[in-house]
Amino acid sequence: MANYIIYYDITSSKRLQRVYRHLGGIARHLQYSIFLYQTTKENIEQLSEELKDMIDPDEDDLRIYKTQPIEKILRLGKDEFLDGVLLDD
Repeated sequence: MANYIIYYDITSSKRLQRVYRHLGGIARHLQYSIFLYQTTKENIEQLSEELKDMIDPDEDDLRIYKTQPIEKILRLGKDEFLDGVLLDD
């Protein structure tokens, strides 16, 4: 298993909602257009193909970054912390 940060900037509200709903069913919504997905290499490759069919590559920007294991996250602001997200002392 690995951690992937997925974020997007999609110009069409219809495509935006489609991508948001799809990611919301499998990944942790962190903020606006940012998701954390903990999965295997095979699953991220499959997701990439699915998302490719949902966006317009000439108008939209969708990126997937593989990250290092996450031990602690410093979170500042008014929103509540998600399960498993810790405040770094």
